[in-house]
Amino acid sequence: MAAELEKLLDVGSAPEAKAFLKAQCNLPATELATYIGFAKTFKGSKEVVRRIR
Repeated sequence: MAAELEKLLDVGSAPEAKAFLKAQCNLPATELATYIGFAKTFKGSKEVVRRIR
């Protein structure tokens, strides 16, 4: 989910991503805020997270 959200944020803004996911995927706004927050916080840290796992 995080990787796909990162791709979506590369194409558009956070509000656009939230609107798209809410309308097309029926995700609740609270979950969207959490996903967007994680995507922004961990952007570019994919390799570090893989090593830790």
